[in-house]
Amino acid sequence: MRKLFFICSLVLGHFLASGQDSVNVSRMNNLPRLFVLVDYGKLATLPTDFEDKLEAGIGIRIGKHITPVLYAGKSTLLPGSVIENGQYSSEGWYIRTGIEYYASLDGKNNLLMGLRYGYTVFSESASYVISSPLFEDVTGFVERTDLSANWAEVVLGSEMRLGDSKFYLGGYLTLRVLINREEFDPIDTYSIPGYGRTFDKTIPALQLYLKFALIR
Repeated sequence: MRKLFFICSLVLGHFLASGQDSVNVSRMNNLPRLFVLVDYGKLATLPTDFEDKLEAGIGIRIGKHITPVLYAGKSTLLPGSVIENGQYSSEGWYIRTGIEYYASLDGKNNLLMGLRYGYTVFSESASYVISSPLFEDVTGFVERTDLSANWAEVVLGSEMRLGDSKFYLGGYLTLRVLINREEFDPIDTYSIPGYGRTFDKTIPALQLYLKFALIR
């Protein structure tokens, strides 16, 4: 974790140094003042049976570089191989909110870093069958509602303006650190909407997005 914050400090220092230079008009025009975006990487999951995800966000730049952001999404997970001889599903809404720092490299490309807080409310269900040649099969069903979890995110990313349009194509590399969740036995939560799989309390993630500048 210390190494992560050290790297982020170096990147932020570079951004701040670049921000102290005189910023020409073309560079500033490349930083959207008000924007909306959609995570098209999650849209790619819609045709699959494994997972359905939708996520969109909005941000407004304050001053030259600082941008408060808010993201909201919904996730439905239906993995087929989580439980042997069984089924699992989870579904819920989530939000991410935080601050992002943007620095324009030129008239087309931007770098960004940020800190976010994520929160979700979700439900899950699981069923299983234990077969035996000597005894009757044992079946079980678990259903949980009103579950919640929260986490923190450190974000590094870049984006490129498409031609002279108001559209930007970009991506985030995110490190998510789980703060709190409920744990269960013998069938624990497999995936948390907005966070991801629960195999570790710190997981990386990649987000791809299409952004539209409402005001630039």
